[in-house]
Amino acid sequence: MNKLDRKEVGQKLRDLRTSKKYSLRHVGEKLQIDHSYLGKIEKGLMPSMDVLEKLADFYQKDLSYFLVGQEDIDKFSDSEQQLVFGNDLSLDFAKDKFNLIFDGRPMTDEEIEFLLSQVRDFRQKKTSS
Repeated sequence: MNKLDRKEVGQKLRDLRTSKKYSLRHVGEKLQIDHSYLGKIEKGLMPSMDVLEKLADFYQKDLSYFLVGQEDIDKFSDSEQQLVFGNDLSLDFAKDKFNLIFDGRPMTDEEIEFLLSQVRDFRQKKTSS
């Protein structure tokens, strides 16, 4: 997905909301956004970047999650998705959640920081294209 696909963005938002068993009204109240507007977004209306950022924060997703096609996302394992599209991209998070091994040896903090910087660069490129 090279550009924002409004229907795919809407489907991702619907999937996130229903997986948490939230109603449109609940999400709208939490974000102070009209629930009928959220319903239109889920059906394919493109939200403003401000609204999309609020929704990404609410669902604890990086904005890049909405900019990458589902077909590409499905190629990642659940752990990889959490690392790439989650909103906590820190050394402590990576060390806590993942047993990072390269060439049979645990990765050093410096290597993990380098890996995280590459993921940050990837996200930045996706959000700016």
